Amino acid sequence: MNQNATIPPSLNLLEMIGRIDQLLREQKKTASQMSRDLGFSSGLYSQWKQGKQSPSAGRLYRIAVYLGTSVDYLVGLEPDTAGAGLRHEIMQALGALQPQALEKVRDFVLFIASQAEKNAK
Repeated sequence: MNQNATIPPSLNLLEMIGRIDQLLREQKKTASQMSRDLGFSSGLYSQWKQGKQSPSAGRLYRIAVYLGTSVDYLVGLEPDTAGAGLRHEIMQALGALQPQALEKVRDFVLFIASQAEKNAK
């Protein structure tokens, strides 16, 4: 991932900031605390809120990890934070697996998907 890439301008920056603010409130954290913990200025976050700048892809990823969600949720591609958090947790766990174990996970996921498809009919 290019750490300096910014989010596409077609995505609603205010909606993304709203999701970040909501997650901060739910976790009883502040934007200043998040900025300090992640090593960027709180003034930078204010610039994002005012639409003067967009976060880089690297910063957006760090925010997502910090808040226990996914970048997809923050930018509005994932409708709910519960699903996004669960997917994020699964992806982190998958990163530690060897290829043989990944094949077993793939087979299991395909099996579960086929069962869900049968049940839907």
